Order: sequence, then C-alpha cells, then structure tokens
Amino acid sequence: MKLSTVLKLLAFVGIVGASAHAQVINFQHASQGTIPGYNQLYFGQGAYSDPGNNVWNGFSAGTYAGGGPGSTLFFGPGNPYPSSGGSPGNPYAAYGANGHQTTSGHVLFGTGGTVDGAGNPTSVPAGNATSSGFLSPITLSADFGGDNGATGGATLGTPSWLLSSAAISSGLETYTFHNVPAGTYMLYAYGANYDNDRGTLFSVNTGAAHNGINATLNQANGTRPGQSFIEGVNYVYFLNVTPDVNGDIVVHAVANPADGVGNPNLSGEADVNGFQLVFVPEPGTVTLLGLGIAGMLVARRRR
Repeated sequence: MKLSTVLKLLAFVGIVGASAHAQVINFQHASQGTIPGYNQLYFGQGAYSDPGNNVWNGFSAGTYAGGGPGSTLFFGPGNPYPSSGGSPGNPYAAYGANGHQTTSGHVLFGTGGTVDGAGNPTSVPAGNATSSGFLSPITLSADFGGDNGATGGATLGTPSWLLSSAAISSGLETYTFHNVPAGTYMLYAYGANYDNDRGTLFSVNTGAAHNGINATLNQANGTRPGQSFIEGVNYVYFLNVTPDVNGDIVVHAVANPADGVGNPNLSGEADVNGFQLVFVPEPGTVTLLGLGIAGMLVARRRR
C-alpha cells in the first residue's frame, strides 16, 4: 500500500477519533451585563470539563419591548463582539412558549468554529451552536416566570457569571430539548440565585441523578454570586439520559423543599441558570475502525 494512502487512512482515523470525543451544547439564562442596555452571554467552561470549547446559547424571558430573536438587548450596533465583552454563540436561543422558546436566531459562529468576520449575524444560517461553535439541530423551549440577575461580584469567563443570572418561578419550570439525536447523554443542570441562598430540585424524564443528588442547596454564606461550581450546591447532573421517540428530553425544576437553610423565608423559588447536554459516542466505534484499517494494512503487506 502506498505511503500516501496509509497517511490518508491514519488521518481519517484521527478525524473520527476526534469526533468521538464528547459533543456538548450549552444553554445559559442571561439577564445581566456590564454594558448598559445589553445582556452578555457566558463564554467559558461549565462544571463539565470541555477545554477550549466555550460557546453558550442564551435564553431569557424577553419581556422587554421588541424582544425576541435579533433583539439588540443581546447583540447589535451598540454591542459588537468580541471587544465589548459580548460572547459568540446564538444569543437568541429561547423564545416562544410563554415568550421563551428556541426556534430561530442566527449563530455567530460558522461551521468551522470561526467567528463571522463581518460581524453580521444574518450572514450565517439560523440555529444554535455547540460548545465548539458548530451548528447544532438541538433547540430548547423554556416555560418559567421571569428573570433575575446582577453583575456585582460576577466576572465574565468565570463560574460566577453563569451563577449570577437565573430564570425564576414560584411554581413549576419546564425545559424541553428538541431535535436531540438518538444516543445516551449526560445532562448538567445549574440551579442557584444571585444571592447564593436558594436551591432547585430537578427531574428529567429519563436517566438517573449522579449519586442520587438531584437538588441544589446553595451556600447562604454571604458570597454573591457563587464563585465556583460545586455538585449539590449549585449544579447537579444526570446520567444515561436518552431522548424520547420525538427527539425530546424534558426537564422540570421546582424550588428545593429543603431550601432556605439559614434564611427560611427565601424558600419557595426555583432558580435555573442553564444546562449542558453532553453526548459521548461509544468508544468501540473508533476502536473497531482502527482495527479494521490495521487489518487492511497487514493484508496488503502480505500480498
């Protein structure tokens, strides 16, 4: 077999191997920003380690005048990216049901993970982006009461920014991931209010909570907001999550019944900061491919 052919095969194995790593899509509730009149999405790592892949899709209640996909409350002439601190990804990710559903908007990343140089979100296809900036078919619909967030003590690119803004409700909140490809996933759910003293109880229509921890119980230590990700304090995650026959994964969130430690009058509010949906392909697929190519090389050499 020619050396050039061998190199092409090995390169193909490398590409497949890279794609077999975890694929992640992130959603953040965003109702805060350091630029007057604009919300700024989180751009950074979540509790799930995904080095170098920092893109998050945003959602908020959209109760402002003229809100919805394309609203300058996220990006516009007065808030260019990235020099202003505005982050890439799809900033218009949740509108529709009660004003909160992902159906449209434009990814600010191209299919190669490169920021659109023209700075024009209408120049690329509509959709959400994976953590690495690739187009994704997955959308998120959300049903909750309103927004809460502030920037004091929060720094862009650190956990404090994600934990400083939350979708809030006194009753049930419902989040549905749509168009999820078949497979097995991990789902990370973040539940903390800006004051870091309220918790959230999560349930998913499939899968099981890691170590049985399905609720957050915030620190109530005076730190506003939380400064680091801590399981059971401001996030939980579920294993073996699979989409239903319609490609949906449904998440419910209510106030943690055990919430209010140190300040019981703050119980009764569910707070959701966002989600990470993580798909890890079966490792055996890449192993079999590698063995198959190795067998081809041996057979070729024996001829």
